[in-house]
Amino acid sequence: MLTWLEEDLAGNTNDWTIAMWHSPPYTKGSHDSDNIFDSGGNMIQLRNHVVPILERYGVDLVLCGHSHNYERSYLMDGHFDFSDTLTPSMIKDHGSGQPEDTGAYLKPDTGPAPNQGTIYIVAGSSGWATFQTGRHPVMYSALLRMGSLVLDIDGHRLDAKFLRETGTIDDHFTIIKGAPAEPTRIVTFHYAEGFSVVRWKSKAGQRYRVESTKTLENPDWLPLSEDVEATGATTSWEGDIFADDGRCFLRVVKVD
Repeated sequence: MLTWLEEDLAGNTNDWTIAMWHSPPYTKGSHDSDNIFDSGGNMIQLRNHVVPILERYGVDLVLCGHSHNYERSYLMDGHFDFSDTLTPSMIKDHGSGQPEDTGAYLKPDTGPAPNQGTIYIVAGSSGWATFQTGRHPVMYSALLRMGSLVLDIDGHRLDAKFLRETGTIDDHFTIIKGAPAEPTRIVTFHYAEGFSVVRWKSKAGQRYRVESTKTLENPDWLPLSEDVEATGATTSWEGDIFADDGRCFLRVVKVD
């Protein structure tokens, strides 16, 4: 089966490639992909032997069921072991993939290019939602709710929505292919009681620093964070902010 899979993907030239089967490589819904006794260990086998082939041949999206919940991963690549072995560099984009939030997931090539990132989805709750054993660290979203996954593809843009039985959309993301990387910019900023979370668009391997100043007239920019090395297209920093008069300004700069 693995020989067939690799030969089939080697001859693929389609812009979009979506793989679909039953048991997911990553889940902590009604099944646990870390449990060697769950489902005969087939989820571990999939992670060890199938996922590397899919990512090597540029599969964009993997759809599975088995667990009766909804789970959706970050854009990721290279995680073939148990959940506690996940490293930040295995996530290509730590953002939501939502254009109105941290931005869509971007891929520079239009066809099947190797190791540019894959989204893994467990869509097993269209009939019922049972229980969850935890939350897998690769998952941006993990919902114990009924609903179905709706995909819309238009040229080099893919939009995915988790549509509830109530008609509401509880999760969504976008992948755009053939798009250049975004320039450095702050994409989201959350602040409450002196504590802030800053997220910005980044380039893996580049170092960044969050700086603050009390005024924009003759600003004196001072380091607020240590140097942060980006591992993907979205990077975040969390920390305390103190302002004498209740106001300060922030920026993110590249560190040469």
